[in-house]
Amino acid sequence: MGQFDAAQLDVIPPERKRSIRDLGFHVFRVGLSFIDTMDQGRMPDTWFEERAPEGMRDGGDVARWGALVRGRITGWFEGARDDEFERVLEIYYGPRAPTTCSSARPGTAPSTCASSTSSPSAWA
Repeated sequence: MGQFDAAQLDVIPPERKRSIRDLGFHVFRVGLSFIDTMDQGRMPDTWFEERAPEGMRDGGDVARWGALVRGRITGWFEGARDDEFERVLEIYYGPRAPTTCSSARPGTAPSTCASSTSSPSAWA
C-alpha cells in the first residue's frame, strides 16, 4: 500500500464498490473489528461499511493505519486473559463467542477448539 500515490488510490476496480484506498482501509478495519468487538462486547454491521477517513490521502497513510492496527491487535492479545475468549458477544447476526479455548492466540500451537455456538464457525 505504501507505494500507491493518491491518484492510484482513487481507482475503483471493476466489480467493486470501493476505491483502492477504501479497500486498503477495509482490510485493516476487518482485523480491528475483532479487537473492538472484544473490547466493546458488540459488533455492529456498520463497521464493515466504513470508508477511509478524509485524511488518508496516499498509500503511506494507509500503510501507517495498517501498522497501528497491527500494533493494537498484538497488544490486545498480549494482555488478554483466558476468560475473555469465553464471553458471549453481541454480533449483528446474533450472539457468538470467539472460542471456548485460549489457544486461538497468535503464536500458540493450533488446536481443535469447539465453538460455543451451534454454528460450525463461531465467527461465520
